[in-house]
Amino acid sequence: MEFRVRTERNSGGMIFGADGVLEKETRTTCLIIYDGQKMHFYKNGALIRRDNRGPLSFSNWDRTYPLVIGTDATGRSQWKGRLYHIAVWDKALSPEAVADYTRQAIEGGRGADSRQSTVDSQKKRSQQQTTKQENPPVSPFVKGGESDGRPLIHYVFKTENTYEPTFRGGKALGVRDLGKGEAADLVIPEHFTPYQRVYLGWDPDWMKNRTDWLDAVVNILGFLPFGLLLVFSLCKTVSQGPLSHKPQATSHKAGKGTRGEGAGTSAAMRQDSRQPTDDSRRSAVTRQENPPVSPFAKGGGLEGGPFAKGGGIVVAVVLAVVVGFGVSLAIELLQAYLPSRDSSLRDLITNTAGTLFGALAAVWYSRKRATATSA
Repeated sequence: MEFRVRTERNSGGMIFGADGVLEKETRTTCLIIYDGQKMHFYKNGALIRRDNRGPLSFSNWDRTYPLVIGTDATGRSQWKGRLYHIAVWDKALSPEAVADYTRQAIEGGRGADSRQSTVDSQKKRSQQQTTKQENPPVSPFVKGGESDGRPLIHYVFKTENTYEPTFRGGKALGVRDLGKGEAADLVIPEHFTPYQRVYLGWDPDWMKNRTDWLDAVVNILGFLPFGLLLVFSLCKTVSQGPLSHKPQATSHKAGKGTRGEGAGTSAAMRQDSRQPTDDSRRSAVTRQENPPVSPFAKGGGLEGGPFAKGGGIVVAVVLAVVVGFGVSLAIELLQAYLPSRDSSLRDLITNTAGTLFGALAAVWYSRKRATATSA
C-alpha cells in the first residue's frame, strides 16, 4: 500500500507506504500520521514503518481540486475493494488515539461520529443539529473530552449515512461527512467520469520505480518484432513488383533465299511476323540492362533491393519508425478512455524505440545474410 502526496520538493508525488498491508477477505485499518518531521504507518494499531521526511510544504496544492476516493482524479489508479471508514484529521494523532480509533473501526463502531443526520425531513435534521450544539459529544480520542479530537473529515460507509442526490444530471449516491469541519459530502456517481482526463501523461520520477523499468523493457521487446517484420514486408512487397519477372528472350532467324519471287515474298512475310515491335524491343533491352535483385537473393540484401544505396535504406527504417509511432500513438490515446489503462508518454517513447531497434535488426540481418551467401 502506497501513499503519494505532492509537495514543493516532490512535484511528482512523495511516496510512503509498506508491502503486504492489505490481505484478501480481511478487514484492515490503516493510518498514516505526519507530525511535522516523521511519517508513521500504522496497520491495525501497530506501527509498521516510520520515516524521517523533515518539514514538508504543500503550498503548490490546488485548493479547487476535488477529493477522489477509490481511484485518482484521472481514473488511472483503479482499486478494487471495500471501504468502511475514511477519516482525515487536522493534527497528528498520538499512539493512544490511533489504538482507540483502530479498535472502534474494527468493531464497526462509528467512532467520532457527531453529525447524526437523517433523510426523513429537513426539520428533523435541523432539530438534531440544535441538540448536538447544546450537548457536544465527548471525543473518544481525547481524555476527558477536554478538546475536540474528532476528524476534520469523516465518512462512514453505512446505509444510514447515505442519500440519493443528482450529479451532473444523473443518479448518484451521497455519503454524509460526519467530521467537525464544514460539511463536505462525498458523491458517488452511477458512472465514473474522470475529473481530469490525461492524455500521454508523464511521471518525472518513473526511473525510481523498478516496475516502471520493467514495463519500459517489455514495451521495447513487444514492438521490436513489429519493426523487424515491417521492414522485411516493405522490401519484399516492392521487390516482387512487375520488374521482378525474368525477361523473355526474343530472337528471330533471317529468312533464307528461296527460288522464285513468290517464295521470297512468303519468307519475308513470315520473318516480318516474328519481328518485335519497337516498344517491346526497348522494354527487353531495359530489363536486360537493369535486372532487379531481390533483397533476399544471393548477393542481395536490403541495399540491392528496392531500397538501394544512396539513402534508400534510411527511408525504409524511417517508414517503419513512423508507422510504429502512429500505431503506438493511437493505442495510447484510446487507453485514456479505458478505466483499467492509462495513456502514457513513456509507453509511446518505448514503443517507438522498439520499432526502431527492430528495423535496424532487419537491416543487420539482411546484410549478414547477403555477406554469407556471396562468400
